[in-house]
Amino acid sequence: MTARNQKMWESLVNAEPALAALFPRQPAYRYFPHNGWRYCWTTERMGDGKYAAFIYKPVGKGARSGKARSFKLTREVRFTTRKAAKARASKWHDTAMVTT
Repeated sequence: MTARNQKMWESLVNAEPALAALFPRQPAYRYFPHNGWRYCWTTERMGDGKYAAFIYKPVGKGARSGKARSFKLTREVRFTTRKAAKARASKWHDTAMVTT
């Protein structure tokens, strides 16, 4: 997409709130890394109003060396509070630390 087209889409989305709802923004998240895997949780609500904890597995080039640039979602769980989502990601991370 060219810069001109990008500006056009941004102006359309910003001008029309109903149109912005068609292009939801991905919520911010944080993660604990371990052996290339990422144990994540969202710091903002998702589209359904809940928080999520999820695990990303490294795939493709660099996956075994710890320098992966692409990841595959392997597990996701939704929670009503951010604290619970962070606790689950921490639990998964701690379990991974013990088993390796």
